[in-house]
Amino acid sequence: MVVHMPSEIGYNKRWHDVKSNLCHIDSYIHCSLCLKDSGDDPYTQKLEVGWTKWGIQVWCREHNANIMHVDFEGAKHPGDESRQQRDEELV
Repeated sequence: MVVHMPSEIGYNKRWHDVKSNLCHIDSYIHCSLCLKDSGDDPYTQKLEVGWTKWGIQVWCREHNANIMHVDFEGAKHPGDESRQQRDEELV
């Protein structure tokens, strides 16, 4: 697994103070096997993300391999399932 550390810019902003349905990704998750296979060539991510009974899991379909499985340890966290409307939906 390759994880890039998030930047410190805006890190102290509270969840309630930002539009959480905009893209706020500071670091991306990649399958290290996909990166190795691609060499210097660009590659397409083949990751699946889903809920498990413990938390959330990232899975590589290409290599049938776990990338990350986060255990929430029974804690509940706020989440935003809304999305921004596309221009054609505003008409």
